[in-house]
Amino acid sequence: MHIHEYTERRWRHLDSCQFKTIIVCQVPRVQCREHGSQAVQVPWAEKQGRFTKLFERFAIAVLGECSISGACGLLGISWDEADGIKQRAVKRGPAPKLAGVQAGQTTVEYVGDGKDKESLDGYWNKFGREALMGIEAISMDMSAAYRQSVLDNVPEALEKLVFDRFHIMQHINKSVNAVRKAEHRVLSRRGDTTLTGTRMTWLYAEENVPERYSNLLGRRYEEN
Repeated sequence: MHIHEYTERRWRHLDSCQFKTIIVCQVPRVQCREHGSQAVQVPWAEKQGRFTKLFERFAIAVLGECSISGACGLLGISWDEADGIKQRAVKRGPAPKLAGVQAGQTTVEYVGDGKDKESLDGYWNKFGREALMGIEAISMDMSAAYRQSVLDNVPEALEKLVFDRFHIMQHINKSVNAVRKAEHRVLSRRGDTTLTGTRMTWLYAEENVPERYSNLLGRRYEEN
């Protein structure tokens, strides 16, 4: 094995005093009898990477705090570059262990692109049937695509699905408001404006109704 040439490479590094910093290095290439021509792996960046490991670590921290477009603006990188940094971070992460996913714990086990069924299917494909059988409950939003992914991949999934409270209450509030609007139309035709401007009033739980609204709600309860 011997060095037969040098190739100049550049890596974006952490900014210095708000100035963009680029590391430039003449990377040696060696000739191997078994593997042919190979570039020497530098310690500060991943193979074929365009950013240093320190820069990518900082970028992941920024991506975790704001949107990808916001992170791109702060870091001065493109959307594709940010996505590449994210994907490499996922690959560097530990392999998922389903047994370690428990209620009360917060961990990132999987990151997928998009909001369709296939974006979640990739997670289940990492586990065998025995591991999937051991799942006791799956908490999720009410996405039809994600729900179908769970039903298609997890045994007895219908008995294990638990929709989160936020989305359930969101649907309830929409239904309550739809009823209010229908009642308001009926009352308005009679000249009754009792429900005018009361949209937020009906979103209170009965025990939390402010005193200023108690007469209005008490009247409606009595009428019903």
